[in-house]
Amino acid sequence: MTSRDYFNCDSYGYEWRTRKDVGEPSVCPHCKSNDIANESAKYRENQEEIRRAEEKREKFELDYYNKNLLKLKENNRFVYILVSTRWTLLIIGIVATLITIGWLLIVLSIIGFFKNNSLKSNLKSNKIVPNSEKVARIGINKESRGTYFIDEQGNVAKKLGRSGQQVVAVFGIKKEKGYDYFLDDDGDIARKRLY
Repeated sequence: MTSRDYFNCDSYGYEWRTRKDVGEPSVCPHCKSNDIANESAKYRENQEEIRRAEEKREKFELDYYNKNLLKLKENNRFVYILVSTRWTLLIIGIVATLITIGWLLIVLSIIGFFKNNSLKSNLKSNKIVPNSEKVARIGINKESRGTYFIDEQGNVAKKLGRSGQQVVAVFGIKKEKGYDYFLDDDGDIARKRLY
């Protein structure tokens, strides 16, 4: 018996718990009957029986499983290998999937980096001018060589070398003060406020 055991008086139905490990009481403290039972001891015995039955059942299941596994080994070697190495195959499969997806993600990110760089280079080459407005839609095809500008007479001109220039298109746009006139990326005449 241990301390704090539960006891029950079978004749009166009184239940109590001991305070100390002083031994089993001989009579009920309420009715002084000696017809008492140690409920904690019964509980411990029942738990021990349940534990033994569970161990017996687990041993039976393990023996049955091993017997069937041996039959499988004799009848179908491939399935036996699959059953025996199932956890290893699962881990290898997960790692292989992660590696495959990882490589795919790396390739996609590299494509994203290249696309981002090409977008940035397009921005630099096109020289987008914020807060600009189109003055005339003329659609002049620019050549790779030469710088295009709007001359004093309002015509589209192209610089040739250090000092020369050539008029490409005559339009005679009237320039207003406070604006910078230029040929935009679409080949149209545009302007931007200077202040």
